[in-house]
Amino acid sequence: MLQGTSASRGPGGRRRSTASKTGSSSASAAKQLDPYDGKRKARRVDRFARKLFPLAFILFNIVYWLAYTLPSSSDVDDGGEIPIKKD
Repeated sequence: MLQGTSASRGPGGRRRSTASKTGSSSASAAKQLDPYDGKRKARRVDRFARKLFPLAFILFNIVYWLAYTLPSSSDVDDGGEIPIKKD
């Protein structure tokens, strides 16, 4: 083996080229995260939550109050009427 070729071998005995060295710096730069990416994701979540939470609250209230105010089957007599209780 030539001395120059053994020096160009990387970990695991694989051969490294100078092209991959320069390419790796641009590839690593492309892999770096955008510093504003987290802020963008947070803003998207906030916009989604601003619509979802009020909608969920309204739907919960509708279901809750319907279940609370509508008579249950135990309140209805055999004729399908709701008896009026007199004190």
